[in-house]
Amino acid sequence: MATKKSWKQLITPHINKYTKLSNAVFSAHKAEVKRKGLKSLAGINNLWNKKYKAKMNVIEKRMDREYKQIWNKFYKK
Repeated sequence: MATKKSWKQLITPHINKYTKLSNAVFSAHKAEVKRKGLKSLAGINNLWNKKYKAKMNVIEKRMDREYKQIWNKFYKK
């Protein structure tokens, strides 16, 4: 008979997947800031808002949807 996985065992692979995706976006942003030589906070924020914010929002929305599905399967009402 199969034992039921704990919440931590069930959600950890999904969290790790989205952590890798979001870290890739942050690394790309950091590399571009360095490549362009941006020093001001306004310039760094402007770059983030124009190029990377939308990518991060997509990742977060996908993560929220998947997390909610897993949550509803784990905690059946």
